[in-house]
Amino acid sequence: VELLFNDPEVTKIQTDPSPSNLRAIRCYEKAGFERQGTVTTPDGPAVYMVQTRQAFERTRSVA
Repeated sequence: VELLFNDPEVTKIQTDPSPSNLRAIRCYEKAGFERQGTVTTPDGPAVYMVQTRQAFERTRSVA
């Protein structure tokens, strides 16, 4: 995540794990991603998750 946000053009990072992949979802949440809802992809339903640069910078300033 930090590597991606080192690029000033990157304002958000998104991922879309399978709803059944609870380990991945928990891992993304621990990394600061927030669930935005469920989306339909060519592979089936997915949990749309996002981390914004603002949220990332807030967590870094607290740590």
